[in-house]
Amino acid sequence: MNIRDRLGAIFAFSTVPTTVLLVLVYAAIFSTVLVTDNLPPVPRDTRGLDLDQAWWDLHRVSARPHPFNSHANDLVRDFILERLGDIASQYPHVTIDYDVVSNASWATGLFSTAPRAVYQEGNNILVKVDGTDLAYRESGGYLLSAHYDSVSTAPGTTDDSMGVVTLMQMVEQFAKHRPRRTVVFNINNNEESSLNGAHAYVMDYNPRDGIHVLQVSYSTHGPTSVMFS
Repeated sequence: MNIRDRLGAIFAFSTVPTTVLLVLVYAAIFSTVLVTDNLPPVPRDTRGLDLDQAWWDLHRVSARPHPFNSHANDLVRDFILERLGDIASQYPHVTIDYDVVSNASWATGLFSTAPRAVYQEGNNILVKVDGTDLAYRESGGYLLSAHYDSVSTAPGTTDDSMGVVTLMQMVEQFAKHRPRRTVVFNINNNEESSLNGAHAYVMDYNPRDGIHVLQVSYSTHGPTSVMFS
């Protein structure tokens, strides 16, 4: 048997060579992950943020996939309402509105080959932190937004449970340290189906409560998550 035949026998598509090759490939992948997947250290100065509570909240919100109209989605909504309710009960300038009233209908793709009609009944969670500036309607307020639903195939840790937990911490921070300008938090639902919850909010509520708008969402690239708006 010449060298070419020997190499062919070693790398032939049979049980032992294929198994060995797969083991080597997986070992290389996992070794790379162990080397590169390093989380940044927790900052010593958290500036009043409770990172332990945020970590616990993140585990609760992203425990399982929770798409719109699922039982898991209801559990996430109830947990968020409970957490925010605890904060609002301690501070009279913080109010919560579990919006089951707003609804909207609209059509999309009218000039495409697949037009469709959309009807959305809102169940967004709205939190308002009244600012100390009574003229906030003229001076400008803030609208911060994140969505608490996920896709059906993933728990939505980065998209967008991290955004939701970030807003929950901001609610608590602004409750303790009241801002000059009013801040409205729109923790909306059914974002994954073309931003339907946010669309219903915009169509039913006066946007002047939030002149400056920030949508908080995260994207994973490599071992870390990046916030974008």
